Amino acid sequence: MPGHVLRHLSRLPALSETVLGLVLSLFLICVPVLGATASDIYTVSAVPVDVVAESAATAKQQGVATARLQAARIMLQRLTRQADWPGLPLPDDATLSDMVVSLRVANEKTAPDRYIADLTFTFQPAAVRSLLNRAGIAFTETRALPALILPVLRAGGDMVLWADPNPWLDAWARFEGRDRLVPIVAPFGDVDDVLTITAEQAVTGAAEPLAAVAERYRTEGVLVADASLLVDAEQQTARLDIVLYSFGPDPYPVVIRAFDSTPDADVVAFMNAAVDQMVVEIEDLWKQRSIQSFGDQRRLSALVRITGLADWQDLERAIGAVSLVRRVELAQISVSDAIMVLHHVGDTALLARALTQQNLALEERDGFWTVRRQNAAGRQNAPGQQNAPGQQNVSDRQGLSDGQRDSTAPGASGQNATLLNRPAGARQ
Repeated sequence: MPGHVLRHLSRLPALSETVLGLVLSLFLICVPVLGATASDIYTVSAVPVDVVAESAATAKQQGVATARLQAARIMLQRLTRQADWPGLPLPDDATLSDMVVSLRVANEKTAPDRYIADLTFTFQPAAVRSLLNRAGIAFTETRALPALILPVLRAGGDMVLWADPNPWLDAWARFEGRDRLVPIVAPFGDVDDVLTITAEQAVTGAAEPLAAVAERYRTEGVLVADASLLVDAEQQTARLDIVLYSFGPDPYPVVIRAFDSTPDADVVAFMNAAVDQMVVEIEDLWKQRSIQSFGDQRRLSALVRITGLADWQDLERAIGAVSLVRRVELAQISVSDAIMVLHHVGDTALLARALTQQNLALEERDGFWTVRRQNAAGRQNAPGQQNAPGQQNVSDRQGLSDGQRDSTAPGASGQNATLLNRPAGARQ
């Protein structure tokens, strides 16, 4: 692998052979943490088990218990902010076992004194909510809409996005980002991408190219990770200075972070670790936006147009699939419309975002809330229409009122809350 990396980096414009050798020697420890499946944030997939004990049965018992605890920690970290991770409650093994809905086994191998497998755990949502509520830790169950990442690398006086090599782009391509709380899509880097947007247009926030590339990948927003690679020849270390810009309907604030390597590091591990930590940074921004205490429920009355009873039942199932909705109460129904009461957690802005993922739009019209179906491919705003780098990022999506705790009366529109950012962390 080192030879391959050297050949790859040797084509990077304006990097000397000395710099290439130093970059190749970089190393930063990367701790892999497992991610969620796309369908269930309470599922942790493929936890590796390899245990040696006096018997295969004992090895299996120990391995399952250890993997179950690891999966629980991953799942709890997925739902909570990094600042709350040190205080996360981890139940005893018996309690934790009762919280598991299902266990799936893959790649299982046994020997007289050894057990090897990949284990997938699914936890009971109600039990997890209760656990976090008792601990007083706020959390979120809502996924963000997918975002496209454009990794721009500055090195040796040049700025590259699609040019080969771009190890920063390669690192994001290696990352499995589609199944995260914030699904992150890496671009193909093909001819269509090259013709759609340049590195300069990405970092300057050019509206039309950003909208075009977002349309190509069917994402709501675009993240531009502008990274500057600096190599210290004397210390044989490297530094990656990153500025993260966000464009789209609900942009995040600009994030500035720096990552330093240790001597004798590997460039692939160094770039991977920077990606891992930036992903935690991005997810913390989303969690800060969508976090809420689940002990605090609200009600919202809304009118919905329907074509009959079967249509209402389909709509009720779609709304019931939204994690924030605890109960759908039918107040009134006719052949053409229905009035429902949504018992939910979080404010109405967060509820609207969650409904969007079911292709439903929550809107205030003539002083009353309405829910309507929307085109799955429809967009409210194109990325790049709001903030240039360096400007304060504020959402220009029409605000929905946080309102009172009971939103059954007609609500008034307002502005969405501003976000705060959190320190970076490791891949999960």
